Amino acid sequence: MRRLLDVSSFFIAFLDRNPEQVRFELEVIDGERRPKRTRPIGNHLVEHLGHTRQPLLIRDHFEEESKRLDSSRARTPALFAPCR
Repeated sequence: MRRLLDVSSFFIAFLDRNPEQVRFELEVIDGERRPKRTRPIGNHLVEHLGHTRQPLLIRDHFEEESKRLDSSRARTPALFAPCR
């Protein structure tokens, strides 16, 4: 996987409708695995993917593209793909 993608920072998250939260089952930031966590549903890329159910690839201008998608709290460039 490392030959294809930068895996130093990534996550696998689930959008739970009841209760209204995002559950991070696997999260790696700067090569360090983080504990599982949840957060309230907000205005982020995870929620955008949950609503559109379409893959999203942002190669350049990450902050501008995030703002265009109205996802102001996204952190880093990434490839996002919703699970079906």
